[in-house]
Amino acid sequence: MGVRGLYSTCYESLTSISDRVALHGNTVVVDGSGWVFFLVGECGGSSMFYAPDYSRLIAATERYIQKFKIAAVECIFVFDGPREARKMSTKLERQASQ
Repeated sequence: MGVRGLYSTCYESLTSISDRVALHGNTVVVDGSGWVFFLVGECGGSSMFYAPDYSRLIAATERYIQKFKIAAVECIFVFDGPREARKMSTKLERQASQ
């Protein structure tokens, strides 16, 4: 579900809180759902949801994983699962307030 306002706070403060860091030889934790959403965008956007071209999605996944391997970066992909019904009212409230 996330933390309300976290993205906008980080985005607004990006220049003051971010540094470039070398990832070579390190482990990173990746938001799996966000990464899949990114890959779908790379492979054709919303059309991928209705008529998925799995071969393009697989190729893009393999390409990015290979880049991580070349850079000696170990990725741990975390998928938080489906939205719980009890959280839906909070999500709808957040959407309405935007």
